[in-house]
Amino acid sequence: MGPEILSQGLLSQGFQLMAIGMGTVFSFLVFLVFITALMSRLIQSMEPERGAYAQMAEDFGIDESHAQAIAVALEQHVGRGKNENG
Repeated sequence: MGPEILSQGLLSQGFQLMAIGMGTVFSFLVFLVFITALMSRLIQSMEPERGAYAQMAEDFGIDESHAQAIAVALEQHVGRGKNENG
């Protein structure tokens, strides 16, 4: 075995290892994107609707004007968080 044959074998093994590693990372990242999108949809489906704030205020016995002020504050807070994150 000459040095050329030995280096060719090592080079091909290196490329195989690189391809397997890059494929594994790519597969994991694609899986992560799909899982994140699924979790986002799940969380959005569990978020209360806009009219639900008044119902929650009724449940807790809060005055309607206070419930409206709380709803406005929550909407501003949620809107501000979306603007800061992108």
